[in-house]
Amino acid sequence: MIIMVSKWPAIKQYQQRRILVSFNKNDHSKELKIKEILVGNKLLRKLALEYGAKKAALIYSLWIGGSIFVVLNHMRVMNSPIKPYL
Repeated sequence: MIIMVSKWPAIKQYQQRRILVSFNKNDHSKELKIKEILVGNKLLRKLALEYGAKKAALIYSLWIGGSIFVVLNHMRVMNSPIKPYL
């Protein structure tokens, strides 16, 4: 724990450099594919460039939360018996 706290500035700088390298490696002007929207962070990166970090985080969390809600709702509906009066 003491070593981690003492090395925190170096670790933070290393992580920032690594994130910037991966961010600059991709071409963000190209259109996103369906696979890139559903899996990975390219959607979040493109949203951050377009709307800023706070709005991108909100949009991305709503996207993920909505997707989880839809999947869980479908699981609940498929698990329930069919009711003729509905």
